Amino acid sequence: MAQRISDIVNAGLPYLVAVSKSNRSRANPGCVSEKIAGFVNLDDYYGQSSSYRYTFEMELFVHPGFVSKGIGKCLVDRLLEMVDTSYRARGGYEYVNDDTYLKTGPSRVVKTILLNVQHENGEDLEADWRGKFLNACKFFRVGRFPKVGYKNDKVLDTSIFAHQTKEDIDPSARPTVAG
Repeated sequence: MAQRISDIVNAGLPYLVAVSKSNRSRANPGCVSEKIAGFVNLDDYYGQSSSYRYTFEMELFVHPGFVSKGIGKCLVDRLLEMVDTSYRARGGYEYVNDDTYLKTGPSRVVKTILLNVQHENGEDLEADWRGKFLNACKFFRVGRFPKVGYKNDKVLDTSIFAHQTKEDIDPSARPTVAG
């Protein structure tokens, strides 16, 4: 996990972590303990020197103990504000960055963000809370792979959601290898 974070950060892409702060620590009552509530990141869809250099995959995870508490919305909101100049953040959360990492946003142009969502075969994600959440964040389902996974005695589909930023790109620009 540490190597994955390092690779994403070194590529100039966002890796954001939501932390729940608690003033109660059983081991040390005077300390504030922190618990990871979730994370979101972008990673290259293919590579920086490929035809898909402006396309990224988003990974979103919310700890089961924090589901339906707005953690996912906060993470996606902040990430979209960083990569899409036309997106207006909803806010309502504290964002702390004590380092130079991403102080001025990612160093790469982001045009398309893809997100794979696994769900039970035949389940209607558009009516589900996940579909409504993603639509509110301007992610729209662009594909579905039926019966591609199996877990806990259930057949799974994968739906692909995409978010298009308003960033201008030059489609004739030659890709460069990151150095």
